[in-house]
Amino acid sequence: MRRDTFAIIAIAAAGQGVSYALAILLARRLGIAGFEAYVVASAVFIVLVAIAPCGLDRYALRLLPALLVRNDWDGAHGFLRFGVRTALLAASAMALVVGASVWWWPGIVPETRLAIVLSCLALPGGALAHFGGEVLMATGRELLATAILRIMVPVAVIVLVGIAIASPLGVSGPVAIAAWGLVWVGTVGLLATMIRSAMPPPVWRAEARESPREWRDQASVFWVHRIAMATMAQASVVALELLQPSSAAVGAYAAALATASPALVLVTATNRIYARRLSILLEQNHLGALLALRRKRLVWLVPAVAVFLFVTIVFASEVMSIFGPGFVEDGATPLRLISAATAFTIIFALSPTYLKYRQRRAVLLGTMLAASACQLVLLVVLVPGLGATGAAIAFGLSIGGMYGVFAVIAWRDLKSAKEGA
Repeated sequence: MRRDTFAIIAIAAAGQGVSYALAILLARRLGIAGFEAYVVASAVFIVLVAIAPCGLDRYALRLLPALLVRNDWDGAHGFLRFGVRTALLAASAMALVVGASVWWWPGIVPETRLAIVLSCLALPGGALAHFGGEVLMATGRELLATAILRIMVPVAVIVLVGIAIASPLGVSGPVAIAAWGLVWVGTVGLLATMIRSAMPPPVWRAEARESPREWRDQASVFWVHRIAMATMAQASVVALELLQPSSAAVGAYAAALATASPALVLVTATNRIYARRLSILLEQNHLGALLALRRKRLVWLVPAVAVFLFVTIVFASEVMSIFGPGFVEDGATPLRLISAATAFTIIFALSPTYLKYRQRRAVLLGTMLAASACQLVLLVVLVPGLGATGAAIAFGLSIGGMYGVFAVIAWRDLKSAKEGA
C-alpha cells in the first residue's frame, strides 16, 4: 500500500470515528422520535446535495487532472467558475422549492418539518463544499481535502452540538441539522482558500474559457450515478417513514446504515486517489497499468473488508446496543444485510468510475435505472411486513446486483480495449 493511501485511510478512519460518535450521541440524547426527525432531514439533504452540483463535482476528478497535465489553464479556470456558479444556483433553487413544499405540506411532524427546512437552508453551503472538496482532490491534495471533509467538518459539528447540549437551548433534531449547516458554510470559505493556493498560479491569471454544453454532457453520467447512489441509500429511510409508521424502525435502520457507512466512506476516500490516477492513465492510454492499479488496491482491501464483515455480522446486536437498547431488535438483522451489501460494493467500487471515465453512458444509465426500479418495487412489497429488515433486503439486492453488473462490464471493456490497443 502506498504511503499516501495509508494516510488517507488513517484520516478517514479518524473522521468516521468522530461521525460515528456523533450519531451515537444524538441517538442517545434525542431518543427514537427525535433521532427520526434528524435522520429523515439528513436523508433529504444527502439526496439534494447529490443533485445540486449536476455531476460537476465528481466530473472534476476526471477533467481537472487532464487539463492541468496539458497546461490548459484557460479551461481549468473556466471549469472552476462554471462549477461554482452551477452548484450555487441549482442548490439555491432546489432549497427554495423543497423547503417551501415541506413547510406547507400537511401531515408532517413539526419537528421533522423544521429539520428538513433547515437542511434545505444548508444546501447551498453543502453543495459548494462538496464541489470544492473534489476540486482540491483533483489538484493532488487528497490528504488535505480528506482531512477537511472527514475530520474537521464532523469535529466542528460535534463541538456545536456539545455547546447546544450545555446551553439552555438544548439539542434536538433541528438543532443538530442547523449545526451541520453552519459548519458547511464555514467549510466553503476554508476550501476556497486552500484551492486558491493549490492550483498552479497560471490558472488564476488565465482567461476563463467555458464549455458548458460539453461539460454538462460529460458530467451527466457522473450526475445520474451520484443521484442513484444517494437515492438508493436514503430511499429506504424515506420508505420506512411512509410505509412503516414506526419511529423505532426508522431510527434502527438509520443507525445500522450509520454503522456500515464508515467502511464505505473509508474506501470512497481512498478511491479519490485511485480515481485521479485512473484519469491520468486513461489520458495517457496506459491501459495495462490499470490492471496493476486494481491488483494493488485489492491486496489491502480484501482483508480489511473481511474484518469489517466479521465484526458487523457476528457482533451485530452488541454493535447496535451502543445506540441504545431500543435500536437492537429492529437494527441487528438490517446491519448484517447492509454490511454484506456494502462489502460487495466496496470490492467493485472502481468499476462504475472506470465506466464513467470511458463514457459508457448507456450501460451505466440502464443498469442504474433497473436497480432503482428494482429497489422501489422491493421496498413497496417488503417494508410493510418486514419493516427495517425488508428495507435492508431491498437495498442489498438492488445495489449488489447493480455493482455486479458494473464489475462484469468494466472488466470486459478494459480487456477489449487492451487487446485492441
